[in-house]
Amino acid sequence: MKKLRLLLLSLLLVCTMAFFAGCGVKNPTEQDVIDALKDEGYIPDDEKEDKDDDEDSDDSDEADKSDENDSSDKADNKKSEPEYKVEITKNSLNDDKDKATVKADLKVTDEYTETVTEFKLTFKLKDKDKWKCREVEKGDSETKLKNGISDDEAKRLLEDWGYSVDDMYIYDDEIKSITVGEHEPDLENMEDVVAVTIEAEDGRFEVKFEAKVTFICTIYDGECSWNIQECEVVGTPETEIAESFKFNKTNDDIIADFTDEDEYEGIYFLGNSIDYCDVEISDFDAKIPEPDGSSSYIAIPCTFTMKTGEMTIDMEITVEYSNYGDGWEYSYIDEEEVVGWTSNIIGTWNGTDAEVAGAQIAIDIPDEFEDGDLYATVTVKTPANGTYSYKLEIYSYDAEEAEISTTFYEWITEPADGNTNAGRTYNGVISEAGVWEPEFSFYDFKFTKGGAAVDTPAPTEPAVDVTPGEETPAATETPAA
Repeated sequence: MKKLRLLLLSLLLVCTMAFFAGCGVKNPTEQDVIDALKDEGYIPDDEKEDKDDDEDSDDSDEADKSDENDSSDKADNKKSEPEYKVEITKNSLNDDKDKATVKADLKVTDEYTETVTEFKLTFKLKDKDKWKCREVEKGDSETKLKNGISDDEAKRLLEDWGYSVDDMYIYDDEIKSITVGEHEPDLENMEDVVAVTIEAEDGRFEVKFEAKVTFICTIYDGECSWNIQECEVVGTPETEIAESFKFNKTNDDIIADFTDEDEYEGIYFLGNSIDYCDVEISDFDAKIPEPDGSSSYIAIPCTFTMKTGEMTIDMEITVEYSNYGDGWEYSYIDEEEVVGWTSNIIGTWNGTDAEVAGAQIAIDIPDEFEDGDLYATVTVKTPANGTYSYKLEIYSYDAEEAEISTTFYEWITEPADGNTNAGRTYNGVISEAGVWEPEFSFYDFKFTKGGAAVDTPAPTEPAVDVTPGEETPAATETPAA
């Protein structure tokens, strides 16, 4: 009996110990699940990464020092790290208390998204109170958008965008500033409509405009990627000529540009090639239009007087400038015209010519041109051959050397004897005494300005046939040239 009692007590003790031993096994904890997911790579292992970084840093101290500034810049632009959170939804042990099945949700939250992934983990009791994960099964995963696009991300995308504003197209490198305003996020449809104000300059215009920008979010593998779907300009843009496109040259600047000796600008006048760089410029006036941005060219009408020798010439020219983004640069002279001139040769010269014995000769040189040419009227009054007149073209006058070259142009009134070879040319020089005389001694003529005027005869009239019995028509008087 005593032995039976002892046996029962021993059996009760063993059962009690077994009961308390079973009651002492704890289910896998949240930390056990986190450790298992870290081992599988679903959660970053910061301690392991820090250890790897330390090992790498031992071999790259010098490189880190040289890239210290770059690293700090990258750190400023680095995205915020996602947050990881584990929530156990089911945790059960088998009958032997040496195996556990855990179901858990891993919630990963970053700047824009929240991703929940289901996991099933199988644990095996390794020691009395330590669990070893034997298997991790990944289940369904769902990602939701939790925020609209950030201001910084919106700016980054907008800086790489092009914009159509009125008749302008603004490229990304022409943007000066972007101000992000109100957001209208639609998280269910994964989009965000953002109001922005953009200032830009395209080289011709400075423009400020407002726009509604629709950003679309695409999520792949838990990562959020924003893109611009549409950009709509709203309201009326504020546009003005860019400071760099305004024409800020002065009259002196314009003169310096077209008189630059490397430009070879000038005119051909009375047989002379006159370079603007070699003459005196005065009374300069430029009618500078305000550029309107419609063209890269600007035409500037200018008037001025230039002096060469004893001669002054009044000019009208049009100066062209171009601007392709680097400021206004001189191009060329588009139009130029002589509109007036003064010279010692202008006026009436009276004198004689040994070849026309006894004649009084007057040469009248005007101050106006005919279709760009200068014509002098020669009037010859003879004792025997009447008075006749004709035109000489002055095709060359060297104001420096005071040389005049002429050629016969046309008759005004022919000689009485009909000798159409009577027209003379007068090529010569004007002496310091003011006498127009031949350059070579085998000619003999002399003219001086002023003196007695010679009456200019009426132009020669063609003969009129008169039928017998009819009256002779009256002569028509032609004004003197």
